[in-house]
Amino acid sequence: MKRIKVKKVISVIISIILVLSSMVILVSAEECSHSDTEVRYRPNSAGSGHYVDIYCSDCGSFISGSPLTSCVNTKAIYKSNGIGSHSIEIYCSDCGAWMSDSPLMSCSGDNGICKDCGGHAHNFNIKNPSDEYLAIPGTCTIPQRHFYLCSCGEVGTEMYISGSGAHIFTQGICELCGTPCTHFDEKNESTIDEYGYCTFCNSHSEHKYVVKDTSLKYRAYAAVCNKPAEYFYTCKCGDVGSSTFIFGTAIGHSWNSDGICSVCGYNKYSSDSPDETDTDSVPDNNETESGSSSDSKNEAESESDPKSEVEELLDNFVGSLYGILMGVAFLCISGIAIIFFQRKNKK
Repeated sequence: MKRIKVKKVISVIISIILVLSSMVILVSAEECSHSDTEVRYRPNSAGSGHYVDIYCSDCGSFISGSPLTSCVNTKAIYKSNGIGSHSIEIYCSDCGAWMSDSPLMSCSGDNGICKDCGGHAHNFNIKNPSDEYLAIPGTCTIPQRHFYLCSCGEVGTEMYISGSGAHIFTQGICELCGTPCTHFDEKNESTIDEYGYCTFCNSHSEHKYVVKDTSLKYRAYAAVCNKPAEYFYTCKCGDVGSSTFIFGTAIGHSWNSDGICSVCGYNKYSSDSPDETDTDSVPDNNETESGSSSDSKNEAESESDPKSEVEELLDNFVGSLYGILMGVAFLCISGIAIIFFQRKNKK
């Protein structure tokens, strides 16, 4: 019973307090001059626009309201999708009602952060030349291109040159398109090097006999007493030219006791011998290297044989004449001696 009475007392007290509060509010409202007011925007729940209500800032009483008004003042809110794009949602800056939104657009900003929404901004600056990101396959005349990538893995739309378009030449003809090499570069300058090869297609274009090869097969003349060996100039491709060059030294004369070279027969004491500079080189017969010197000597000796035979005949003639003269002198002396002794005996 006591508990029930207590609850009733508490209920009565609360009711009294509420009645007194209402009375105070009504008295205050009747006494408020509503000198300070505030605008409250009330969105239209049925569509666009809002109502503008005027309330007293002091007592909070509703003072007046406007008919439905269109939303004019707006604010934009960027919403990132987290993968490099965002949309823009437009709200009324007065009542806060949603008005419209935009389609997704790419984020942009420095260091991978969008300057608008603060989300991830793609920065397509990574090169990955794998087939997965190939944009344009290369041809003979068009270089291949790949798409740029972002650090997040997104593929961009801009491309970079990832390979040079070039012909694949075999003997001056492209294997892919059949175009012959012009042997000129993009500056219209010849690509033929000093050896007659094209530096672009690596084919042999023309013979240029500028190579000095001292192999035995390219020897034109073997070395002789007063002249070194001569060799033919060759092309890099191996073709032999007609002009020659000198290589090495002369083998030198081999003098005997009479001052005659045993190799070429030149007599250094005789004015009748031809000048050394007139001695011809010996044509090479492509003998082995080890036998080249002896072969040259044999060839020189064979050329000097006619001269040796004449000298031998002259020597024989002089010897015979000398014997005849000695015999005549001996007979004269003998005859004079016989006549002298005969006259002496007669006396």
